[in-house]
Amino acid sequence: MWVYGMDAPSGLLLNTDVGALVADALGVNIVHLSRSLYVDLDTTHLSYTINTTDITFPHAIIEGYVFPFGFDFFLVGDKRHMVPGITVYAPATGKLYISSAAIKMIESMI
Repeated sequence: MWVYGMDAPSGLLLNTDVGALVADALGVNIVHLSRSLYVDLDTTHLSYTINTTDITFPHAIIEGYVFPFGFDFFLVGDKRHMVPGITVYAPATGKLYISSAAIKMIESMI
C-alpha cells in the first residue's frame, strides 16, 4: 500500500492494523460501531431460522422477515427495507448477526 501526506504511516503494517489506523484517522470508535452493526441474534428474544439449502439465496427468516446473507436489507413480501450493516451468518459457529437498527425495525413491526 502506498501512502503519502502528513503523518503518513511508514514501515511495515499488518493488515489487521490498517482498519484500526483508518478508524483512528477518521475519528471512528470501531468497538462501538461493531457493537451496533453486529448483534448476535442469540442475545435477543427474536426467533429465527437459517436457510442455506438454496445456495443461490442463503438467508435467515427472523420473525417472518427474510434477511439475505451479505446484504443490507430485509424483505417484507417483495418490498426491501434498508438497514445499516449487512446480515452475517458464520457457519462455523452457527451464529447470525444483524445491526441493532434492524432489530429495532423488526421489533416495531411485530
